[in-house]
Amino acid sequence: MNQQSIERLYHLLPAIYRQRDAAQGEPLRALLAVMESELEAIEADIEGLYENWFIETCEEWVVPYIADLLGIGSLSDQESTRLSHRSYVANTIAYRRRKGAPAILENITLDVTGWRSRVVEGFDGVSVTQQVNHVRSGKGSTMDIRNKAALDQLNSPFDSFSHTIDVRRIASEYPIRGQSNILNLGLFVWRLQSYPIQRSPAAPVDEGCYTVHPFGKNVPLFNRPQTKTDITQRTEVIHLPCPISVEVFTADLQDYETQHHGIDINQRSPNSKFYGSDRSFHIIRNNQLVPPSYIVSVHLDQWQRPSLNSDQIAIDVQRGRLVLPLSSNETPLPTLEVSYCYGFSSDIGGGSYDRHQTLADLSALGIWSRTIASGTNLQDVLTTWQTSAKLKGIIRITDNGIYGSKEQLITITLPESSQLTLEAADGTRPAIQSSHVVIEAMGTGASLVLNGLLFAGKLTIRGKLNLTLIHCTVLGGIATDQADQIDLQATISYSILGRLRLPDQRASLTIQDSIVDSDPDATSIADKATSFAIAADDTGTPGAITTLERTTVFGQVSLGELPLASNVIFTSPITVQRSYRGSIRFSYVPDDSVTPLRYRCQPDLKLPSTQENSQENSENDSDRTLLYLTPRFTSVTYGDPGYAQLSQQCAQEICAGADDGSEMGVFHLLHQPQRKAYLHLNLEEYVPSNLEIGIFYIT
Repeated sequence: MNQQSIERLYHLLPAIYRQRDAAQGEPLRALLAVMESELEAIEADIEGLYENWFIETCEEWVVPYIADLLGIGSLSDQESTRLSHRSYVANTIAYRRRKGAPAILENITLDVTGWRSRVVEGFDGVSVTQQVNHVRSGKGSTMDIRNKAALDQLNSPFDSFSHTIDVRRIASEYPIRGQSNILNLGLFVWRLQSYPIQRSPAAPVDEGCYTVHPFGKNVPLFNRPQTKTDITQRTEVIHLPCPISVEVFTADLQDYETQHHGIDINQRSPNSKFYGSDRSFHIIRNNQLVPPSYIVSVHLDQWQRPSLNSDQIAIDVQRGRLVLPLSSNETPLPTLEVSYCYGFSSDIGGGSYDRHQTLADLSALGIWSRTIASGTNLQDVLTTWQTSAKLKGIIRITDNGIYGSKEQLITITLPESSQLTLEAADGTRPAIQSSHVVIEAMGTGASLVLNGLLFAGKLTIRGKLNLTLIHCTVLGGIATDQADQIDLQATISYSILGRLRLPDQRASLTIQDSIVDSDPDATSIADKATSFAIAADDTGTPGAITTLERTTVFGQVSLGELPLASNVIFTSPITVQRSYRGSIRFSYVPDDSVTPLRYRCQPDLKLPSTQENSQENSENDSDRTLLYLTPRFTSVTYGDPGYAQLSQQCAQEICAGADDGSEMGVFHLLHQPQRKAYLHLNLEEYVPSNLEIGIFYIT
């Protein structure tokens, strides 16, 4: 924009007045500049009034008013679901014209909750006696037990077999009942999200054996949902964020070969339904895309070595494992990169999601900055910044590479009053493979920000440091060295952490929307309960002064002081040394815990009163109550898609026990109880009156 277009009023004046104004120091120009600022505000307001006439361009606060014009009275409080109602209001007229159609119920579920779903009509799965004038193919036939892909989908939303009629009422619970009934509908919902990782190096486990996870963990591959092209299009597997099974992927590769039979391999399509550069995952070998014809789908639970041709690669999509042929004698060894999707509940921990609002400004003046990618030695870059004489530095990693090695020690040295930001670019998840990262502050006033990174090892803190950890995963946890010389102020949010070993009085810790796990690899809460998640050392010496909000803690906790714990789930007993200070509110606190004052915590609210019952009956009731209120999780092992997610069998007092009616723990931010209630409310208008619908949450 040039100067003339900015000063419109001033340039409307005749030239003679502008000349005289310039001779007198331009007071008229200054006056018109003030008037023009008001003119711009009026023009912007008028333009906004016009845009507010349309649902596509209006401001968010206008959406309920447009909804009121359409007679939509079932909008939720936007703050309670954190979802915009814009899409639902925009499509309402189209939805009402197609009331009762299964595709519309699927679209409404996505609009009002953000969850993808599939509607299954009960009559479609009922086995019937064929009528010669109206033959229904496949209904009434016997089950083909040789069809592994179809058997894998048995009793799922994609079940292709026919069943005898089930006259019971359909219920939104497991096991599913009443699904195969003419008057019933089943709404199957997928709540987990699918996160894409682009060109991440496959991690070698043994000779010719790799995993897609950079640290060698088993991770099921998820489908990358494709967008529907029409409002009446039904949901298929390719539209859902669901794990891919070996049997389904095998059938996909077989269909690909059948479709391209007789066509030269170089002329074939690069994509099958799930595999390819534009699909859920693909493999790059020596910088060349491996075509679908060279992919073999197998089970590799015991790292079996199937018979393969020299160009083939075997993959287990349920475990994220890759195997090269036994006869592969390539020198040097081939480089394998994998693009894939993993499943998780929310934007927690290091991940490939939107973090642009948390990133540092590389264009700021007086800041030393570098952007690095695979092949760069991270330690060399850190050393370069340390010797640059710049107090403020930013290092941004721009890919999903693996940095360091298990044997390498990475040291981050912070001069006095310095500020360093080490972050991942938006949409990436670089992995720091070093088993030990030392952060050393050389003086007072040093600050370090870690953002979007995945650490395999432990972070060790030395000196006086202000540490900010956001959207990170630190499996080895955080500890201090030379505890008597430590002065740590740590703020942790949206992260997954291993055990924390921070000294009392010398460390202050604030954790929000995070997971703290004493043993991320353990498969049960009992195994995690044998060690401390937060303490000063492994023996349980009281640890740092800690504030916890919307956090799930796996393992015992021993603290010197707990100023506040709000909406927190403690799976094992917690002991606070100075229990006369602080408070715990709207949290789950196990029995035998020593804590500050509790307010509306579980199981305290549900324990029976001993004054009203006999002692024996009271003890029995207490045992049943404690068992009922114990938090249950889909999985407690890091790497599983349902890690730290509350199970569907978990008590409502936990699932909706937070201060705002949401769930306790790390996934409080999802507001799932409010979404479920909002979904039930809106489905009432669109489900035919003679049908009954049951809602089932698959993930």
